[in-house]
Amino acid sequence: MAENLEKLASLGALKKLGEAAKNAIPTAVSELTNDSQFQTKDDVDKAIKAQVSSVYKPMGSKEFAQLPEPAVELVGNVYNVTDKFTTDDKFVEGAGKKYPAGTNVVIVEVDGEYKRDVLAGEIDLSNYVEKDGSKVLSTNDYTTDDKNKLAGIKDGATKTEASETAGNIKIDGSEVTVVSIASDEEAQAVIDEVFPTE
Repeated sequence: MAENLEKLASLGALKKLGEAAKNAIPTAVSELTNDSQFQTKDDVDKAIKAQVSSVYKPMGSKEFAQLPEPAVELVGNVYNVTDKFTTDDKFVEGAGKKYPAGTNVVIVEVDGEYKRDVLAGEIDLSNYVEKDGSKVLSTNDYTTDDKNKLAGIKDGATKTEASETAGNIKIDGSEVTVVSIASDEEAQAVIDEVFPTE
């Protein structure tokens, strides 16, 4: 009998232990500590937003003037700009950069600000010359006589041009004396010798 009483006592102790353990187990997420790195709804929402915003979403073609103002809900939206444009201060690249029609622009977040970003990278078009509709790559703007004259110049020909120095010419840019011109004194000496005055 004593043995049965002992078993009953240990069962009672186990029952109390079970109830204490049951009461110690949290029943709501808010009662948990973050030891196991669980994620709250806000954590999950932020992770989803970060992943969604890192994906480009094609939004079609628009003229530059029709591009929407950069905003959080537009992050990742990509627009094909149908006309040439110059960036303003709403661009990651800064103001004053020129881009041709057909350039893609995406809305991004940079240091807490929402901006436009050119997807093609930076293109320096400072020496860009617009196409003239009346010309293709080249037009024969010089005369047929000029063309024939150039065609008549042999390979390796020497360029000869007038010089400002009397008696000289320029050959490939260098001064070359062709005729020596006498000074006034030398000329007078020759005259005096040929036509003496005595």
